[in-house]
Amino acid sequence: MEVERTPVEVLFTCRHCQLEWRQGYEVVRWTGYEGDLLETYFRRGVPVPPPMLGQRCPQCGSLNVSWADVSGLPRRATRPVQPVVSSHWSTPEPKPATLRFFTRAAHQREPLTRRFP
Repeated sequence: MEVERTPVEVLFTCRHCQLEWRQGYEVVRWTGYEGDLLETYFRRGVPVPPPMLGQRCPQCGSLNVSWADVSGLPRRATRPVQPVVSSHWSTPEPKPATLRFFTRAAHQREPLTRRFP
């Protein structure tokens, strides 16, 4: 019985909010006595379910998550995000004039006392 340990990196993509994240696993593969190929996934030394069974998105909680084994692919280069600056954005737009007699007074918007019939 031959045991093989390989690190695997899996890229998960949420189809609901388009969040992408990576998780590293250690896969232990071995051949059983009857010739079956068996594999177990580990994270930090703890056996976990395989990523093919599904993951929950950490941002929105959706179960509609796809995965891909990217252990052989290079990581995407991270580009620093530069803020877009425009001279038109430096001055705020003036607020439109409102007619004060159409707006409600503060006590009419949120009354402090509640009256019940």
